[in-house]
Amino acid sequence: MITQLTSHSLNLVGECAAESSQEACSFFYLLQELYNFFAASTQRWELLQTHFTVKSLSTTRWSARADACKSLRESWNEIHKALVTIENDTQQKRTVICEATGIRLKLERFETALMAVFWGCLLDRINATSKKLQSVEIDITIVIELYDALIHFVGETRENFDEFENKANKLSFVQEYEKDFQRNRKRKLLPDETNTDENIQQKNGRENFRINTFLVVIDTLSEELKRRRDAYKLLNNKFYFITNLTNLSISEVEDKAKALQMIYSTDLEDNFTEECLHFRSHCSIKNEERKSAVSLLKWLRTEGLQTIYPNVDIALRMCVCTPASNCTGERSFSCLRRVKNYLRTTMTEQRLNDLALLNIEADFLSKLDCEDLINDFAALKCRRVL
Repeated sequence: MITQLTSHSLNLVGECAAESSQEACSFFYLLQELYNFFAASTQRWELLQTHFTVKSLSTTRWSARADACKSLRESWNEIHKALVTIENDTQQKRTVICEATGIRLKLERFETALMAVFWGCLLDRINATSKKLQSVEIDITIVIELYDALIHFVGETRENFDEFENKANKLSFVQEYEKDFQRNRKRKLLPDETNTDENIQQKNGRENFRINTFLVVIDTLSEELKRRRDAYKLLNNKFYFITNLTNLSISEVEDKAKALQMIYSTDLEDNFTEECLHFRSHCSIKNEERKSAVSLLKWLRTEGLQTIYPNVDIALRMCVCTPASNCTGERSFSCLRRVKNYLRTTMTEQRLNDLALLNIEADFLSKLDCEDLINDFAALKCRRVL
């Protein structure tokens, strides 16, 4: 289901935004290149560890690249000094010196500093939102609110190019775009063109970066977020009216209840519309606020009203049981690789299933008193005659 992929969907949003620009792809390649260069040698890694460390890019959690951007920004000067030290070390191999020189030249570009500041800001917010989306108790309504907040933040970021540029000026070793000091290529004019035509006017480095990189990334990110938010809204709109009955008119409640009953005709009875109207009156008399389907279902069960409103109870359970995240389940299954490895290849399927169940229900297992189980197991396996 689409709601099971909220966190993974947010990763795909960032990936689409990064692949929309060549400059963004080059920046993330540089982050991984930095990590590979220093991690390939203990001597180089120790030289960097005296100042700070670099982080590798994650292939599964795309939003975790925020750590790599943050480490680059915080240790910008230290990384540059380490590269210069390796570059001037005559005892190093020529290939290592050339590699250090290439990375240093990329790091000294103003565009690299601007991308570090820009992506660091975006990824920090995406990463924080992604962690919340991985919560077990998260509701689909909260998912939509988080996406709306992120869309609004990205939209405001579109107007903050000057702010990012000022921060990059403080971070970078140069304050000039690469395009500004490169020789402009001359294109052969067609017979109907002149030197004053607009299509041969060259943009300066700032405008070129802002239009072809900054705005492209922002707009792609915004559109991808909106597209996924709309998909979650489509599912939420089916059940949302139940939590907002008192604020809707009778005709609106009837229309939405009939639409939901037609979608789930095998689960909801024909009198679902009348139940919703009756339940609306009940909520109006109680005059209590219900913010989510979970709280409304708890109140329904606590008051013992599920026998009066059985179809409303079913609809609320369908809404609540639609998971907004599957990260916990994925982590549990990923633990199987540690449970059964090449040293335990003879483990039977029954034992593997039992160990996996113990790992999945670790919270429940920690509350149990295992002393009696241990004594019973010891008595069964005891080989010494008392």
